[in-house]
Amino acid sequence: MKTGILLLVFLLVSPFVLAQESTQSGLPPLAPEGQGNTAPDVSPSPLVPGGLFPGFGGQGQQGGITVTPPSPQIAVRWKQLDLGQTFGYNPLITGVVDFPEGWLVNVDTFNRSVTFSEDATGLVAFSAYLAIQDPSIRSAEELAQRVIAILSQNVTNLAIVSQDFRSDPQAAQNTVSITYGRVVFSGIFQGRNTRIALQLYVMYVPLAQYSLAGILLYHAPEEVFQEKLNTYFNHMVTSWEKQGR
Repeated sequence: MKTGILLLVFLLVSPFVLAQESTQSGLPPLAPEGQGNTAPDVSPSPLVPGGLFPGFGGQGQQGGITVTPPSPQIAVRWKQLDLGQTFGYNPLITGVVDFPEGWLVNVDTFNRSVTFSEDATGLVAFSAYLAIQDPSIRSAEELAQRVIAILSQNVTNLAIVSQDFRSDPQAAQNTVSITYGRVVFSGIFQGRNTRIALQLYVMYVPLAQYSLAGILLYHAPEEVFQEKLNTYFNHMVTSWEKQGR
């Protein structure tokens, strides 16, 4: 198959189809929005290998939620990471993705993940968790709950700002469940008020009890998140999506 799992799903279903049906359920609130907006006086600690959300995969993919292209006025020099070469032992992870020149790259082949960090503090970073195969994960919402449990150990005052979960009605006709999700959080990471975006995908085949899933996770301090989103993150999300088209 010609995909890294973050992109395998885009061979199977178009995001335009997903827009036709949105699930009504969602994650329970973690804390009221705005709670814990004062960050403690704590100096940033060095980047933990794997970023804010280390060691999940062991077994990610991308959400399929449309993003706005980065601003054309900002010139960014991009480099490429060859996933097939980096994760050569896994036929599900192939393709080439973009990341900003000068960013640090941390590859965890055992957990099938890669983290791109703007600098050694890890305050601005983008992570992908690839080829997650766990039959107990049946939907994007279930996967989100697991991610939240891990995020809560690394981010204080974690609160859901917004969430969007969608399913593919056409896939259901073929006895396959395909769900996407995007959740945005606020919280305190390394002493800074931080905005975190989580994108998830889960394909579940009930008859075979087979699940294929993945995650994109990116974050930055609250005051610069929108800038980093427009300058870097949106392009990086789009780069992952293109692998499956």
